[in-house]
Amino acid sequence: MTFLISRALGDLNADVRGRMINAGIIIIDKHGRDNVSLLFPIFENYLNKKASAEEKYDLVREGVVIFTGALAKHLAKDDPKVHAVVEKLLDVLNTPSEAVQRAVSFCLSPLMQSKKDDAPALVSRLLDQLMNSEKFGERRGAAFGLAGVVKVREAAECAAGSMMSQLSAQGLKLVLPSILKGLEDKSLADKAKQCTTTRCYGILCSSTIVSMPSYYRAQTDGEPKDMIPYIGLLLPEVKKVLVDAIPEVRSGAARAIGSLIRGMGEENFPDLVPWMFDSLKTDNSNVERSGAAQGLSEVLSALGTGYFEHVLPDIIRNCSHQKASMRDGYLTLFKYLPRSLGVQFQNYLQQVLPATLDGLADENESVRDAALGADHVLVEHYATTSLPLLLPAVEDGIFNDNWRIRQSSVELLGDLLFNVHTTSPLSSSPFCNDDEGSSTEAHGCAIIEVLGRDKRNEILAALYMVRTDVNLSVRQAALHVWKTIVANTPKTLKEIMPVLMNTLISSLASSSSERWQVVARALGELVRKLGERVLPLIIPILSQVLKDPNAGRRQGVCIGLSEVMASAVKS
Repeated sequence: MTFLISRALGDLNADVRGRMINAGIIIIDKHGRDNVSLLFPIFENYLNKKASAEEKYDLVREGVVIFTGALAKHLAKDDPKVHAVVEKLLDVLNTPSEAVQRAVSFCLSPLMQSKKDDAPALVSRLLDQLMNSEKFGERRGAAFGLAGVVKVREAAECAAGSMMSQLSAQGLKLVLPSILKGLEDKSLADKAKQCTTTRCYGILCSSTIVSMPSYYRAQTDGEPKDMIPYIGLLLPEVKKVLVDAIPEVRSGAARAIGSLIRGMGEENFPDLVPWMFDSLKTDNSNVERSGAAQGLSEVLSALGTGYFEHVLPDIIRNCSHQKASMRDGYLTLFKYLPRSLGVQFQNYLQQVLPATLDGLADENESVRDAALGADHVLVEHYATTSLPLLLPAVEDGIFNDNWRIRQSSVELLGDLLFNVHTTSPLSSSPFCNDDEGSSTEAHGCAIIEVLGRDKRNEILAALYMVRTDVNLSVRQAALHVWKTIVANTPKTLKEIMPVLMNTLISSLASSSSERWQVVARALGELVRKLGERVLPLIIPILSQVLKDPNAGRRQGVCIGLSEVMASAVKS
């Protein structure tokens, strides 16, 4: 590590420097846990050196910061060294080098889990530096620091809420105009952009807005008289922030609107719900429709299931409206409703699923993306509690005539299976062959335990078949899911062979020539994977189907037999 710091990190060739940093990270990942006490002093001594104007100094400092962050990951959450590392990183933020500050920001995020209790003070400290420091470099460093700790922005909201809850009615009269002025202040966004981290702006706006309901809850005791005079001033600004370009800002505004409706009642905001429904239909931008959908989901949650059940038929109807922008907006609403309604929303899945699945085949790309985003969220939230409802719908889509629905259904099937065995999707290496994946035997056992062996075999048979789909996107999606849930392809194929052959033969009854091609390719692939030892199993089954009175099936079998013979000769 001394060599890397003294020689390699200061190399003026960016490619060499990058490779040396990667080498250092690999060393730390493999040996850091056992050498924390040895390495930290080395890094700390360099970071304590007096800053220099030389370019080489900044390059080395950037690398040492990255090494420090990599080493800190080996510390326990309650290790006192975490505090020392965070303090050192915060000091380094004052280095007037954007590359160094960016490196610090990257390293701060994983350390924040150990600093949750100190988060409000930490955010306040960085905000103070961001707004009041006379040096541009220090302000930029504070912005990068805020971006690094953004995962604890809930703490910032709690701190702001705590302050708001202590305000009297007179205090509110003094504070609210400044808050509104801050929301209108474009220079704040400009400063954030100059510091290349608009997320800081998101923290400020969302924390400010979310804190407003805290004042109401603490001071009004169910009587909104103190807040009512300010609704006319507050609401237009909240609407602006709800359609802000920054996702964190929209999210904070949506939660704030939901809290205000829940606490003060819809009657004090008579135009709000109609405005959000209108914004859901706008042709202006996806951002505006997304913000409206997020806000509306919080409001519908606040107004209760009775109101939601009243408007749900119209929401579903508009998912197939002739205007693409309206289909997009209403489908996007289903991306946020599961998060706001929670377990209650699963009672409506049977009504909602047909609309979101139909959207997967929409001619408009934005609508398709909205539908797929909604379906991903539905699977994420209800894979375990509503599996009997979700799984058949996804299975049906795998063999849909529309390739887009097939592709999306395969991706959703992957999501379902990932959630079933409680793991996240694992990326397959681009250097893996078709049968090398990221699954383990434990994953397969977990799927069998939840689905049962018969259902698991049916799903894998369908998935293996669409690995040879006529559409490249479908093939790639199926192959990726296969590799992440199947640890040993030859072994698995032998286990599912009877079910797989039944699936292939059944598909020959289809009137689709594309389906026949898929079956033929799948049969050829089987022979190539398992060799000629599989022929005694395949040939008798196919020969039997040659006697079928259905000419289409006989034609399909002939295509399959020709592919089998060709593959057998090659192997």
